[in-house]
Amino acid sequence: MPMLVAARLIQGLVSGPMMSVAQAILLRNYPIERRGMAIALWAMVIIIAPIFGPILGGWITDNLSWPWLFYINLPVWNTLECEPRRSGCASNTPGSQALRSRAPAACTSSCPAR
Repeated sequence: MPMLVAARLIQGLVSGPMMSVAQAILLRNYPIERRGMAIALWAMVIIIAPIFGPILGGWITDNLSWPWLFYINLPVWNTLECEPRRSGCASNTPGSQALRSRAPAACTSSCPAR
């Protein structure tokens, strides 16, 4: 039990500033005229995710099985991990070659050989 309490304390300390840091990153990276839209989209996700996350998770668990809660993340990983590297394939920038060399084989399969 003490380990659970300590882990929860660490989780709270680390995740506490996450909201303000996310807003600061958004406000810093968007131009002034688009900041309102960026914050609105961010807030929409913050409001909708706790509503639909448990509903979708419960539906997946009831209709498929609990391992599918983890399998569902594979396409998300593929998109987030591989797409930026695939888009670097068409680029002739100096960093694109280094990016392709670090990419997993599954990510570089669509890259033409140079």
